[in-house]
Amino acid sequence: MVRRPWLITLLLGVGCLVAGCGAGLATREDKYLGSYLQNQVGYRYHFRGTGSRFASMDWEVLFKKGNKVQIVETGRGVRAAMVFRTGRDAIELVYFGEKSPYGNHLRNRGNLHQVWLHTPLEVGTRWEDRQAVYEIIAVDEKLALPVGQRRALKVKKTYKELDATEYMYFVRGLGFVKSEYVSGEVRVTTELETIRLPGKT
Repeated sequence: MVRRPWLITLLLGVGCLVAGCGAGLATREDKYLGSYLQNQVGYRYHFRGTGSRFASMDWEVLFKKGNKVQIVETGRGVRAAMVFRTGRDAIELVYFGEKSPYGNHLRNRGNLHQVWLHTPLEVGTRWEDRQAVYEIIAVDEKLALPVGQRRALKVKKTYKELDATEYMYFVRGLGFVKSEYVSGEVRVTTELETIRLPGKT
């Protein structure tokens, strides 16, 4: 589990140069959605959480082949492999499994169909699955993150069977950076705090 040290935040700028952060703005010309998801093998991301002891988590990009990337998530009470598939129109979470999270699951039959992001990347784009309705509500949202000021694409996720809403934030060239879960008086936030490059401890 990634915990310390947290003095690597300055490396974020280097990571952005490698990945091509640009201005963090979504446009109709963004046909390659992969820039809105962590996809650099060996990179590790720590997200700090507030509002719940399960809000903090760590992501490690383990494998990548073609349009699929596998991330191991540690936190939220689990350690699991997540496989994302990026197409021309959507980023989908297609596999989630706690069994052998560090094994290569890129070829596994998918057990999910959860679209995290869908084109066109503009305000008003909507999609849905069995659990929720999603809508892009901003493409230039100003964020003050522990890793610095960023401009993000903001997605509103409205749960169908819960009195709850979640806001998800994505930065071009950096990926998923923050979520805010709101239900009544409950507010749980998870946001990117540090990035560690391959080989760094």
